[in-house]
Amino acid sequence: NCGCEEKSTALLEKIANRPAGSRRNRARLDLIIQTIRQGNLHKKQYHALCRRLNELIADCPGKNETDSRLRAEAITIYCRLLLESEYENASQKVLDILNKAETDYDPNLNVLKSTALRRTGKLDESVRCLLKAIKPGCCDYAGEAMELLLEVTEKIDRFEKDLSFMKSCKKLAQFCCDCLEGQLKQRAGLFLIETSVFSATKTEKELSGFEQMLHNIAKAGFSNDIDFIRCRARVLAEEGKFQKAAELWSEICAVRKEESASSNSRSWKWWRAKFYELACLAKWPQTNKQQLRHTIEILENSFTDIPPLWSEKLSLLKQTRKTPSETGG
Repeated sequence: NCGCEEKSTALLEKIANRPAGSRRNRARLDLIIQTIRQGNLHKKQYHALCRRLNELIADCPGKNETDSRLRAEAITIYCRLLLESEYENASQKVLDILNKAETDYDPNLNVLKSTALRRTGKLDESVRCLLKAIKPGCCDYAGEAMELLLEVTEKIDRFEKDLSFMKSCKKLAQFCCDCLEGQLKQRAGLFLIETSVFSATKTEKELSGFEQMLHNIAKAGFSNDIDFIRCRARVLAEEGKFQKAAELWSEICAVRKEESASSNSRSWKWWRAKFYELACLAKWPQTNKQQLRHTIEILENSFTDIPPLWSEKLSLLKQTRKTPSETGG
């Protein structure tokens, strides 16, 4: 076998070193693929491969179909090599390469572009890019979609006013639900519920559907999962069950407090839970609004590192109108 591989490599090198020839660029790419398959690339080899791929891509301008296919394959390998590396700015390099002309020719390149966008924090662009690569009946990209949705739901409150983006996220979550099985399917169901809550006004029928989904997900062993509790709290709030929703957000606060780095600091996720707990209480008729405002003021005076999003929301919540009993009415 070793002898055959050596002969194959020698033949490819001979073809690749010809100054011209229809098979020259194919041989150059095959040699690169051979090197990658050997594994354990050290830094010098990695940079050499990147240089060779760059040169090959430049030598394949896509003047004919064969040339275009080879170029797309080389770009795919180059981008994967970059994304699998730990080098700084690797994701940005991928974005620099994958312009519209490249992704129009090969829509599959949108997956790599989506990954690069996700890693550079451009979640809205990443979702729309990945949706372009998804074909009906094909579940190849469900794994990447789940990774992306995980990041989206962690920061979903920042996008609550972007209904178009929320609808795209909902579509991506539905794709995952249709493609996956077992625990991953249940996790995708949570993504679907949460993105649906943010995507538009919900009908009673839709809310009932969320309740059934949550019931099934709980039966699958997720009842104590913090993401499940968060989704349950969001659905309860949509149904107008504000006291129950506030109780669940309070549970999440307790969990997130345990994760705090110090006693005088709280995480972004803790502030999210605390805000929604208070926001739900603000909508519950029996809440004393004056006491609620006092609670917010204590929080504002006790912590100096409140994340800007939650600081702004708490400030607005503090302006909640007083009840008639508080004004003497």
